[in-house]
Amino acid sequence: ARQTAVVDAERAQLDGTLTAARWKLAGEVREFYWDARLAEAELALARRKVDEAAALAADVSRRVKAGDLARVDLNQARGAEQSARTGAAEAELKAFRARQAFETLTGMRTVPPTEETAGPAPALDEHPQLASRQRAAATARWRLAQAAEDRRDNPEFALGVRRERGAF
Repeated sequence: ARQTAVVDAERAQLDGTLTAARWKLAGEVREFYWDARLAEAELALARRKVDEAAALAADVSRRVKAGDLARVDLNQARGAEQSARTGAAEAELKAFRARQAFETLTGMRTVPPTEETAGPAPALDEHPQLASRQRAAATARWRLAQAAEDRRDNPEFALGVRRERGAF
């Protein structure tokens, strides 16, 4: 009965370890998901900045041709546009890497538009790491009880050596 209790406690401990591993994986998926979503939002912002800078450069160019602004203003507007294009290229690379990391982890080619939730979080007493520690403690207590109640002696192994020397 004690051996069965120890085995049951170890099984419960393994189940807790598996649950904790599932939670850890879910946390990693959630982290990569939000990294990809953030990178996509930054890419959209960078593209909007490029469009605004291009519109500004076109307006400044038109006003330079009309004689309202100096050529220096056009150079500054074009520089701002190129800077925005560089930022957009960096944001595109970051978004690509984030999507690749998400795809590598989940196997999904596209990042879903909204995060799917599994429902409300369990109570603190049901947290997998805490439950795993409690199960490990229970397993240790069962092993201790088994060792304390075991009346049989531990097996012994005896080894003897005999060496004889001739009378030569």
